Amino acid sequence: MLNAVDELNERQKGSLAKKILAHLEGANIMPDQAKVAVWGLAFKPNTDDVREAPSLTVIRELLESGVNVCAFDPVATENTRRALCDPEGLTFCDCNYDALKSAHVLAICTEWGEFRQPDFDRMTELMEFPVIFDG
Repeated sequence: MLNAVDELNERQKGSLAKKILAHLEGANIMPDQAKVAVWGLAFKPNTDDVREAPSLTVIRELLESGVNVCAFDPVATENTRRALCDPEGLTFCDCNYDALKSAHVLAICTEWGEFRQPDFDRMTELMEFPVIFDG
């Protein structure tokens, strides 16, 4: 039973990336022309632990599809950089709103408190298409 739970959890991590890719395809945005912002890289808020973090799976799958990713996390950036080996197509930002500049999609992967009440007007101004996927 524990193996089944682990398999389901792994599939769930990949489902967010699949939904994002399907959305981009439906909007006629080619992956190599797409930009996805990712907020929250840590496994859980208030930590820099990225072991088994859903964000790693999401970012890997998006990059493998050719999507450019701009990521932000309040404390887990360096651990994420090490875990992913700083791949081409991935940019880390110092501010969550910087990651949104010209983004087609925002994926929220960790429930940091500062993401709970974002400035939606600012987000709309920054993003190419203001679409949010909350993991």
